[in-house]
Order: sequence, then C-alpha cells, then structure tokens
Amino acid sequence: MGNSNGGVNILGTNGLQNFRLLGLEVFTISPYQAVSAVPEPETYAMMLAGLGLVGTIVRRRKAQQA
Repeated sequence: MGNSNGGVNILGTNGLQNFRLLGLEVFTISPYQAVSAVPEPETYAMMLAGLGLVGTIVRRRKAQQA
C-alpha cells in the first residue's frame, strides 16, 4: 500500500499524500488547492450601474404616479 519511513507512512494514491504517524493521520497534502472566487472591479461597477438604473426607473415611476 505504501512504504514506511521510520514510523511515517506515506501513501501516494491519485495525487494525494497522507502522512501517518503511529497509525494516526497527521496531515494530507494535495496537489490541488482550493481557490475562492474574487470578483473583478468591473463586476462591482456593473452591479452598481445596474442598481442605479433600477433606482432611477423606480424613482421615475413614483414621480409619474404622484
């Protein structure tokens, strides 16, 4: 399954490496890192422009009804 190096068991299946010490999993190293999505500034600008447009439409509709 894996080779034992002085009490540390290193398993190299499907890219993951599990490090075990005395039968307990100490930590796991994966070649893949989780990346959280960070919106670009243009995304915020488009969202604010859209909210401004919706606000303008609502304000005009209220003014026409009064």
